[in-house]
Amino acid sequence: MPWVKSTKFMLFVLDHKDKKFTWIDPTSTPEWCKDMPYKKYARAILDLGIKYMSAMRVYDQKWSQNIFTWKAKSTDGIIEDKDGL
Repeated sequence: MPWVKSTKFMLFVLDHKDKKFTWIDPTSTPEWCKDMPYKKYARAILDLGIKYMSAMRVYDQKWSQNIFTWKAKSTDGIIEDKDGL
């Protein structure tokens, strides 16, 4: 699920089978959140979670999962393309 906010682009991968989601962000992690990298994504994760759960409940009224309880992680090793290639 692509996520665009302002000039930032991230990709969220939601795995319903294993109940986990991963985000892919090509930008580097700022110093203020090196200890807990997810802090950089807190607002985006909250927005995505609320909108995704609302959409799933429209799609299937019996759907009652809370993705905030799923395992979450950031993908490492993604390199930012600063040259635009």
